[in-house]
Amino acid sequence: MKHKLSKLIKLLILGISLMALASCQDEIEPEIEIDMDGIIADDPVAKSIVAVSTKDGSEDNIIDGSSCTTVIFPITGIFEAEERVFETLDEVEALGERALEVTWLFPLRVILFDHSEISLNSEEALEAIQDSCIDGGSDSANECIDFIYPFSIQFFNTRTERVGSRDINSDREAYTTFISPDLITTIEYPIGMNEVTGNTLEAFTNEELTSIISNVENSCDEQDDGSSKPTITIRFIGNTSAINVPSGRVESNTLQFTSGTIRLEQIQFKAETDEGGSFEVDLEQVVAIDFATGATTPELSHLVFPIGTYAEVEIELELQDEDNTPSVVIEGTFTDANDQVHPIRFEFNSDETFDVEKEGRIVFGAGANVLVEVTFDPSFWFSGVTREQLSAATKNNDGVILISETSNTEIFDIVVDGLELASEIEIML
Repeated sequence: MKHKLSKLIKLLILGISLMALASCQDEIEPEIEIDMDGIIADDPVAKSIVAVSTKDGSEDNIIDGSSCTTVIFPITGIFEAEERVFETLDEVEALGERALEVTWLFPLRVILFDHSEISLNSEEALEAIQDSCIDGGSDSANECIDFIYPFSIQFFNTRTERVGSRDINSDREAYTTFISPDLITTIEYPIGMNEVTGNTLEAFTNEELTSIISNVENSCDEQDDGSSKPTITIRFIGNTSAINVPSGRVESNTLQFTSGTIRLEQIQFKAETDEGGSFEVDLEQVVAIDFATGATTPELSHLVFPIGTYAEVEIELELQDEDNTPSVVIEGTFTDANDQVHPIRFEFNSDETFDVEKEGRIVFGAGANVLVEVTFDPSFWFSGVTREQLSAATKNNDGVILISETSNTEIFDIVVDGLELASEIEIML
């Protein structure tokens, strides 16, 4: 590698000589060639080095909820109605889950993923960084491997035309060197690395270095935003039990829905804190829910949500209404006073949004897997329908009591007036 840099120095000296001559003879336009075998910022090896040396801020996620920031101590928070100064992360972690009850006071000094330091003056400023970290964002750190420092490089600065060599002693120096658009570098191999498992590896070429980093990238459990923040799984349940509506209306065990499909185009998960702050995550995806089993097509992805203590949780479900296919279809049977069983089908086509709320103190801790169960219960929808109305309902050519916008409209209007798509929400931590 050294002979390449020697060649580069000779080219530089030649270029400087030509430029000196050009100052006397304007017609001469020298051209300096740069050694293209050197490492520039866009090269795969440079990107791999930057990924490894990116500042990993996941250790203190219980405070800032972001792997893109590292809090600079001391920090101040309100805990148990008293202001308290925390000198170290150990003091915060000593509180256990109760650390989630601390209200942190701003400004907060933090180190960003690029090793720069800034002051965050509000919760909104921190939230902006948290949002940029979700699904990658600026959090490109490869936390599975670390460099063994120091290692040496030779460099050519294309802006200052300076040639030199120096040691890289830290992640910060590695990051700023290999992300710089002005530098062409050559690494003096071998370079050592430590895996998170404790294994020590060595690379002797750019290709080996890139390959090693790439191979271990997904080989360990990274504590990034997707894993340290709470993940929310939504499960749907359809009430297929026989409907029991007292007081002279549909008699017990006479109306039962056992199959169907509910189509959504958006799911929104919201939570509010005691202080009035709120967070929301949207899942914009056309989803078909099997009423009987709760299975979704396609399978729903997990939602990632900020760590915190919340006073209210709400889920909004927006029905799909882009064609003539009903948004809601449920099918079952109606048993009349003579014990005659009649097939029944309810259809509803709309882009309405329905919501269901749950109040009470809910703590979403770091790494928590939160299961949210949403129940669809037709007993609420049909609670205003009488046995007499169902007995008098007309059937279609297939012998089915069809309740829709164009069939048995009186019953349809009653059901729609009482329609609450989701009737219950349960949260299990």
